[in-house]
Amino acid sequence: MLIFVIEVVVKLIGYGFSSYFLDKGSFFDFIIILASLVDLAVSINDKNDKHARILTVMRIFRVLRIFKLS
Repeated sequence: MLIFVIEVVVKLIGYGFSSYFLDKGSFFDFIIILASLVDLAVSINDKNDKHARILTVMRIFRVLRIFKLS
């Protein structure tokens, strides 16, 4: 996941903030990375599994990123 975060940061620096978010693929990547970071933070801070449904949805979005490549 760190590689994807670095990719987003480099693309934000390279394209600029407004140009980066005009591209639908980059915007989708940003949302997936943001959801993954939230998922990671929640799973670290919450030891019981009461947020499992939300985390499952976030993981599904991460899988969708793979399909964007094809």
